[in-house]
Order: sequence, then structure tokens, then C-alpha cells
Amino acid sequence: MIAFVWLTLVVLLPLGLLVDAAWPFELRGVERAAIARVLLRGLGLSAIAAILSGALGLLLAQTVTPVVLLALLLVSRSVVAHAVLALGLTPGSLAAVVTLIIDVLPFAALVLGLRLRTRPLALIEAARDLGAGPLARAREIEWPHLRPAMLVACTWAFLQGLGDELAFEIAGGGHAYTPGLLIRDALIREQAPARAAVCVVVLIALALPCAWLITRELTAAQRSDWREVPAAPAWVRVAGHSVLALLLIAPVALVVGEHPVGLGPTDRLLAGLFVRSLGIAGVVAALATSAGFGLALASRQVPHPAWIGVAVLAPLAIPPSIHGLLTLGAGTALGLAPGPTLTVVAMLGPALALGFVTARLMTVVIPRALIDAAIDLGASVGERLRLVWLPLARPALIVAGVLTLAWVLGQAAIPAFTSGPGGDTLAVALTIHARAGSIALVRRWSLVLVLVPVLAVLTARALARWRPQ
Repeated sequence: MIAFVWLTLVVLLPLGLLVDAAWPFELRGVERAAIARVLLRGLGLSAIAAILSGALGLLLAQTVTPVVLLALLLVSRSVVAHAVLALGLTPGSLAAVVTLIIDVLPFAALVLGLRLRTRPLALIEAARDLGAGPLARAREIEWPHLRPAMLVACTWAFLQGLGDELAFEIAGGGHAYTPGLLIRDALIREQAPARAAVCVVVLIALALPCAWLITRELTAAQRSDWREVPAAPAWVRVAGHSVLALLLIAPVALVVGEHPVGLGPTDRLLAGLFVRSLGIAGVVAALATSAGFGLALASRQVPHPAWIGVAVLAPLAIPPSIHGLLTLGAGTALGLAPGPTLTVVAMLGPALALGFVTARLMTVVIPRALIDAAIDLGASVGERLRLVWLPLARPALIVAGVLTLAWVLGQAAIPAFTSGPGGDTLAVALTIHARAGSIALVRRWSLVLVLVPVLAVLTARALARWRPQ
């Protein structure tokens, strides 16, 4: 019940306020034609990004450790967009699609890697004993097993591209007009809510099935035995590491180069924004981790946990820029002005989903038999939480908190709409300075946003292995 209340607050209420502002829907013929053209263009570009992300993600999943993929996943999309331009690509559709692929590839690889760790080895061995060759086993057993994860990876990548505003604004230079940019302009610049509502409804209608697919993958992972990813053929390893090298070239191209000499007033201003960003990220991470952990535990107890997952993961499936725009509209309607408070509120939706996913995956190691034994001994809910769940799930809480903090710190698409003048976070401020041409300054402080995910993943990995003496 709590999960559906949350879904109502962070998705359905903002959507309802947008629909109310747009009612009655009165679109002129030229507007309908423009929306159709933008949707078709967005569908095409997003499909390209999704297909390439799925194919390349499979190579990464077989060759690259999840720790590296997590670090890449947490790098800010704004940093990736600036890095693509630093490689020398001309602003336009190609640069925007490359940005999207680099941004969504780690997620695709992690989802596919999760499936590879649950391969039906007994069935594969039986097929080998019966004389089935590698191609037959791949076609009849391994691909059907992998197909649901590929669907999740491609669907999520497709949604991110369809609703993206940041990649097409920065790397695309605004040359490729897509649904995300149309929604932004319709709500902020042109006061045309009906035009925006059409595209938002389409995106949310696609996001809910995507959340259900992700939930199904989590449930399948929980019910399966985990194994190491099988050794890939030599050509797959070469291809996978080549893709990884291409992913690393972009941030390296951004941070390596001319940096400003000494520290100036702008550096002190950005340092203050970094501290403020840490404060916002800390608040969001604490709230999202505790709530996500509680919902992850609840999903183990209810008969239909998939519905909880759909309700919690929907904000994660919705593209960040769309989530930020919806929150801005709802906050304005409810009298909440842009600023740190609205930014925290907007970040909570997807951050809680991240906490939920991390906690749910890591609490798999807690055996159900231990919980049943505590129940048989008469332990109350509070005693089971204090004596069993919290001690054993401490690594999950720590990892979820650290990773969520790093994600919030690098997020630029959501606070770009919910921040006050000048931006509330370092990522937004760097986007503003990049548009002003201060590339050397952006290069210096982008290094911070690149190093934080790396340190966060390494810290989470070390803390997850820690056990009290």
C-alpha cells in the first residue's frame, strides 16, 4: 500500500496536475504534425541507441567486472555529454546518440551480467551430452534465457533516449529536436501544457511496463543460484575490452587538458556548490536507502512482490529530465518554489528505486530458513529486524547509501529544472559554465564528478566485505 501511495505522489500526482493544466486538449493541426515528427525522430534515434547498447552491453557483461560497470554507471550524463564534445564530435544527432550509448551501456551490461550469472548449467550440460553443438545450445537454451534481460536493457535505453533533454541539448547542440526537448520547451518556454502532456503520457505508458520488466529480472535473480560469468571466447574478450576502452576515452578526453592556473573566485563558488551538493546527496541517500531497504524487506513478505517493484521502480524508468519537469510543475502548482527542497523531493523518486534495487539484490544472501527459525522461536517483528535483518543486511544498507549518494551528486538532468537561480548542485553549475565557454574550468571540476563514482564504488565494495568482529 505504501509503495502505491509513493507512486501516486511522485508520478501520478504530477501527471494529473499536468493533465489538468492541459485540459481540454486543444491541439492545432500544425501542433499534431509537429508532435508526430518529433516522436518519429525520437523513436528512430532512441531505437539506434537501444539496439547498440544491448549488443555492446552483452560484450561488456562477459568481459568487464561489475565494479567497473557500476563506476561508469554513476558518472554524470552531463560529464559524458561534455566529454563527447571534447573528443571532437560536432554537436548534432551523432554526438547525442553517442552520449546516450555511453551513458546507458553500463546499465545494460549489469542487467545482462545478472542473467549470465543465473545460466541453466544443468540444461546446457545435458544438451552437450546429447550432442548439441555451441550454436544449437546458444539458440535453444542460452538465448531464450538471456532474452528477457536483453529486453529490459533495450527498453530502458530506448526510454532514456526518447525522453532525454540533457544529451540532445549539450552534445546535440539542440540540432535534433526530440520529445524531451519538446516537453521542456512546451512547459517552460511556450506555456503549452497540452503539447507536453501528449509526449509525457506516451513516456509514462512505456515506463510502467519497463519497471515491471526490471522487477521481473530482480525476482528471477532472487530465485536463482548465482554463479560466475563463464569465460568468454578470446574474440569476445578483445571486443569487450575494446568497448570498455572507448567508454573510458570520453571522460579522459574531458579531464586531461588545459586546466586553470591557481584558484579564483569561481573555484570557490563551485567548491561551495560541491559542499551543498554533498548535503543534498546525503539527505536523499539517507532517506532513499532506509525507505528502499524497508520496501525490499516488505517485497519478500507479500504474495505479489512484483507490484511493489513496479510502484517503486517507475520513477527510475522515467527519463530524469521528464521527472524533473513533472516535479517542477507539481511544485509550482503546490506553491513549492525551485530550490534545494524541491531538488531533494525530485531526487527521492529515482534514488529510492536505486536503494530498493541494491538492497533487494544484496539481501538475497540472507537465508529464508534463518528468518523462519527466528519466527519459530517467537521473535517479534521488531526483534527479527534488530537481531537478524539489520546485522546481516548491514552491507546492503552501506552499499545502497554510498552508491545512491554518488548518483545524486552527479545528477544534472533533474536539478536542472528544480534548482534555484545558478543551480543548487555542482553538476548543474558545470553545465551552465560549459555553455558560457569556460571549458578549462569545467575540465577541472568534472574531474571531481568522475572521481567520486570511482571512490564510491571502491568504498562500497570494501564496506560490503566488512563484517563486525
